[in-house]
Amino acid sequence: MGEEELSEFLPGGFISIPTCSISQYQKDARFVKRMNERALEELMRQLSNCQQALKERQKALEEKNQQLTEKDTQFRLIKQELRQLEEISIIQFALGAISALASGLGINQITASPPIESGWLVVGLAICLQIASLLTNLRERSRKGI
Repeated sequence: MGEEELSEFLPGGFISIPTCSISQYQKDARFVKRMNERALEELMRQLSNCQQALKERQKALEEKNQQLTEKDTQFRLIKQELRQLEEISIIQFALGAISALASGLGINQITASPPIESGWLVVGLAICLQIASLLTNLRERSRKGI
């Protein structure tokens, strides 16, 4: 991590480490030692702050990763349900189309001159197909809890 990346963890920025000449050290070694100890304490405090901030970010990252995993799972389930609904929609459309054709054919036979009595049977078949389509839809909705 560079100084720029760490600066966001350290609101006050980095401390400057004081330097002393040999003559200053020779004159007052205790003062130089206290100055170095204070600088070391400040660096340790900054290091501790950085570690704490990194731990918090790691925890936040893990939470975000878990949320992402949950969203991905939900997305996959919804995608699967959509595919199932598309398949059922195709079945319903096919039943509806066949029913409409059968109704038209049956009514045509009933109203033909001379009327053909099997037309009523074809109309009955069309009604059964429509009921099957409706039941398929209701069963799927009750299964999904819609």
